[in-house]
Amino acid sequence: MDIATTGSPFDIPELRHLLSRYVSTKTAWSCIRVSKAWAATFIPVIWFEVDFALHPKFASLPPSTVGKHGSLIRVVKNANSLSHVSVLANIRVNQLRSLHVETTASVLQHEYAYELVSRNSASLQYINLYASTVSTNKRGSLAHFVSVPALIPFSAASLEEYESTSVLKSLTLSNLCLTGSGFMSILMASPLLEELRLLSTDVVGTPNWAIDHSGVKVFASWLKNIIRPDTDSADGPSLLAYLPALKVLNVCDQEDQSASLPAERIKRDLARYCPNLTVFHLQDNSGAIIPKFCYNAPNNLTEIIYMYHCTSPEVITSILLHQNSLKAVSVFCSDNIFSASRHEVIPVSDHFQASGRLLQLIPRGCPHLEVLSLHLHEMDMDEVEKGEWACKNLRTLRVRIKGLDTKKKISKALSQWYADLVTTSERRWSAAKTITEGSMDVDKSYEGGSSMVASAKSIEARVARHLLKFEKLETVWLGYKTWSLR
Repeated sequence: MDIATTGSPFDIPELRHLLSRYVSTKTAWSCIRVSKAWAATFIPVIWFEVDFALHPKFASLPPSTVGKHGSLIRVVKNANSLSHVSVLANIRVNQLRSLHVETTASVLQHEYAYELVSRNSASLQYINLYASTVSTNKRGSLAHFVSVPALIPFSAASLEEYESTSVLKSLTLSNLCLTGSGFMSILMASPLLEELRLLSTDVVGTPNWAIDHSGVKVFASWLKNIIRPDTDSADGPSLLAYLPALKVLNVCDQEDQSASLPAERIKRDLARYCPNLTVFHLQDNSGAIIPKFCYNAPNNLTEIIYMYHCTSPEVITSILLHQNSLKAVSVFCSDNIFSASRHEVIPVSDHFQASGRLLQLIPRGCPHLEVLSLHLHEMDMDEVEKGEWACKNLRTLRVRIKGLDTKKKISKALSQWYADLVTTSERRWSAAKTITEGSMDVDKSYEGGSSMVASAKSIEARVARHLLKFEKLETVWLGYKTWSLR
């Protein structure tokens, strides 16, 4: 198409469509007022995602408005009340890709929520169903049982049809109940499933049949679902038995059942069912499952995430058993703690501060470590400087530093690191150019950093000097915001 005949490059539909992928909802509202052609392009941006936490007034829209634009909705988040689910009950809401909905608040909400799931089952790729309140007897509450037929596309009548109709990639069920046969039905009906999270969700009863799902790579569940206490369990064998290609295992043990679980059974089940397992996410109140799983895991673990308050000498020792393969060691945190929008300096935890020198064994002893994320721990530079970190390929570092307790100090340390990094890069480029031109008189002063940082003794300079030791370091968080070189 000739731009000269259109008057403006943005009169080209293809260009407007490309632009629409990068604008905010606020900008999209402005764009739809330009013309009818622009409105046709930018209205889908406004309707693409419905987050009731951000836009609670959406629940008050008249049915005619939802009926007109409902087919444009692709993502629904935080639908946690009857009014939220009711407005989505419109039959035009039928092309969802992602759904996050509460299913147990009332009988009517339960019916509407699963009708919504069923209507969109052929297009949904990400489903998160949850109960916001947990019944004292979940297994006695029908509302807490997952309606499995709603997750299966209506047109599916055979395994061949399942393979062509279901596009589900990720399923999360929280505080609910699922029958063993329902678990198998979901696996059979979802050949593209990659992530399955049964968070505080019970799997009840033995399946009537069994299949292996080779697509699921990420699985999260109760310890009692992952490792059955005995082979005669009323709920059947370990759920790991059906997930032979598993790579990431998230174990939750809030009921402290690991105390009665033999380590030999963990070792046996992991070896038998999870030969490709490389990542552990371990959550419990006492930290008892961390050594039990690390001591009995395969020797190819690359990542371990655990609860910081569970840090102990035994936990550190169990982690170090995998020092030759580990690439990431982290502690659990909230989703937005490292976001650029958070400007406050978060407090540190008192736990394990007195024994913090033991945590230095992880970066000193893990040569392949690329991610070290201990955001609740405050490192002492006196301890850090007593020994070299072996992880020279470190890419991400998230820790607190004793003495860097204000935005000003943190910013100063990172600014010095960045400034010296730029200077170092320029000097290395200059040195490489000198070598290329045949001169042997190479300036090697960059190896120690700039004279200011190299000689200064302030805590900011000491931290900057330490960061400069890692040439591949690209993401740093020292208390607030995240500095990234990417």
